Amino acid sequence: STSQISSQTAEDAAKGQIQVKQAVTAINTVTLEINDSTQRVEALAGQIHDITQVLEVIRGIAEQTNLLALNAAIEAARA
Repeated sequence: STSQISSQTAEDAAKGQIQVKQAVTAINTVTLEINDSTQRVEALAGQIHDITQVLEVIRGIAEQTNLLALNAAIEAARA
C-alpha cells in the first residue's frame, strides 16, 4: 500500500542520512589525520635540514683535519 511504501521510503531515507553522517565523520577524521601527518612531515623536513647543516660543518672540519694531517706528515718528512 501507499502507506507502507511511504513508511519504507522514510525509513530508507533515515538510514541513508545516518550513513551520510557516518561518512562525513569518517572523512573529517581522515582529514584531521592527514593534517597531523602533514605537520609531522614538515617538522621532520626541518629537522633533516638542521642535520644536513651539522653534517656540512662536520665535513668541513674533517677536510681541515685531513689538510692539517697532510701538512704534519710533510713537516715530519722534512725533519
